[in-house]
Amino acid sequence: MPTLQQCLNSISDKRTANALTAAFATINPTEITSGTRLLTANDNGTTLFLNSATEFVTTLPQPAKGLRFTFIVAAAPSGASYTVVTAGSANILIGRQNSVFGDAGDFGATDDTITFVDGQAVAGDQC
Repeated sequence: MPTLQQCLNSISDKRTANALTAAFATINPTEITSGTRLLTANDNGTTLFLNSATEFVTTLPQPAKGLRFTFIVAAAPSGASYTVVTAGSANILIGRQNSVFGDAGDFGATDDTITFVDGQAVAGDQC
């Protein structure tokens, strides 16, 4: 079965193919992040792949209904941890951190920090 990109590449009208490619990119935006990042509401829906040898902090925007982000470890932390923090200490992170390493993950409902721990998190862990 061909991938979506292969189907788009097979469209003979390149303007249409480019427009469709751009439309799909805005529906499911992704970003490889390798340094400190301050997210905004305009980044809503983005999947961020955490990928660095030095690890870093990603700060979420101010709370607003409907904001959603996904964080996936692309490179296991080495020497420090990846952290995702709220813009303040409102203790409003709700969700679940899934670890492929086999530990229980983080199921807290009143958190203001998610940590992908150095020496424990592996590629594929996500929140």
